[in-house]
Amino acid sequence: MIGLSLLKDEYALKVYKKNFKVKFPVIADTSGKIQEKSGVVHIPITVLADKNGKILSSHLGKINDLDAYMGEIKKLHKGL
Repeated sequence: MIGLSLLKDEYALKVYKKNFKVKFPVIADTSGKIQEKSGVVHIPITVLADKNGKILSSHLGKINDLDAYMGEIKKLHKGL
C-alpha cells in the first residue's frame, strides 16, 4: 500500500502520519503533478491495482466496513 498526500506542506504530512499512526509509505504530491496525471479530484479514494497497474477496484470516500472491503479484495485476488 502506498498513500498519496495532496497536502502542500511536508511537515503537515509528517504530523498527520504521526497522529493517525500511518504505517505505510506516503508520497507527498506538493506540486500536484501526480494528482493531475492520475485524474484524482476527490479524496479520500482507495484504488486497488494489479502488479501491471491495471485498476481492479476503486472506492471513493471513507471505508466504513473494513471487513467487508477486505472480503472484496480477497475475491478480486482469487480471480487473478
